Amino acid sequence: MHLLILSRSDLLDRHVIEAALAQGHDLTLFAPTKGDFHRYPEARLIVGDRLSEHYKLAGHRWDAVIDLSARTPKQMSVTTAVLASQVAHYTLVSSAWVLEHPWTHGMDESAPTQRLTPEEAAADELTVDNFAGLLAECEAILGDHFEGGSFVVRPGLVVGPEDPLDQLGSWMRRLSRGGEMLVPRLDFPVQFIDVRDLARWIVRAAEDQQQGTCLATGDTSLDLGGLLSEIARLNHTEVSAVEADDAWLEAQGVAPLTGLPLWMPEERGAFFTLDCSSARQRGLVTRPLEETLLDVDAWDSLAALVQPEAHRVGLAPRREAELLRAWREQQVPV
Repeated sequence: MHLLILSRSDLLDRHVIEAALAQGHDLTLFAPTKGDFHRYPEARLIVGDRLSEHYKLAGHRWDAVIDLSARTPKQMSVTTAVLASQVAHYTLVSSAWVLEHPWTHGMDESAPTQRLTPEEAAADELTVDNFAGLLAECEAILGDHFEGGSFVVRPGLVVGPEDPLDQLGSWMRRLSRGGEMLVPRLDFPVQFIDVRDLARWIVRAAEDQQQGTCLATGDTSLDLGGLLSEIARLNHTEVSAVEADDAWLEAQGVAPLTGLPLWMPEERGAFFTLDCSSARQRGLVTRPLEETLLDVDAWDSLAALVQPEAHRVGLAPRREAELLRAWREQQVPV
């Protein structure tokens, strides 16, 4: 298959490229910089800006495109117009963050998405506040303006080796220290997908020319307590978990996902209970949790050799000790 990948060279991009090459596809990469694409000499690289240098895509035909870099409606409008006559099928990788608030437990693809005003949708600069809305607009443009077949993938939280968000590695490092550990509710649901499983499925969806929209993440059977127990088993460590409630953690300025990884306050916790049965019916398969944890731990150990003092996410030991002391003090009856 002649496959075009619109890339930004982040974690998912690298694994999609590797999955496509492993399947023997003839691959063209379009990216804003050369980045580390030298790792893929089998692929043809076109360096260009989506808005101002889209003409570099002219004169070619591909069986399918996987779009990993669309972030604004302007980008999406230009790209769909250029590729309308050049590709037979379009896969857009969006995000489950596009779902409209308030989130509800068990949301699926039919849940409404965020909407922006015309002025907001015209923004060129991404912010924390408009990111999801702009992606939702990109989805709408693809559905309205691309005449060929199209498929939208909405990943949930993506993890794995080299994960810049460090959601699993941070907990594995913390449990390896042992001792008393501050945690949110242990029954808090956690849901994520290994980047390698997601990448393989995205390539397979392009091969099969899937249609429609799918949420894509792990199952909903895991909670934080179960995850930490599995990590403790693999690390052969024991910890004493001290559970703090959401309101108190927020009041102390503990940041979701970065201060305490894999945690969001209750009103946003539904993000970790997405219904991805549609993706599973279309062939999404996820590997055992133990395999992901061991691979993350192996990569994290190598990263620590390069930057032994680096602190990525999670509570620094001194900050955690302060919070544990504050939690105990406020638990003492007056």
